[in-house]
Amino acid sequence: MIQVNNPEPLWVGINTALPNRIIKLALEQKRFPELANLLQR
Repeated sequence: MIQVNNPEPLWVGINTALPNRIIKLALEQKRFPELANLLQR
């Protein structure tokens, strides 16, 4: 949750790079056995 105490409109950016890297690493390490086949091509 993000809370901003500012009555003026403003832009908020969300960087999704870190969560994507964490999930990729977890998949490569087979931390989710039910998803292990996703990286096999």
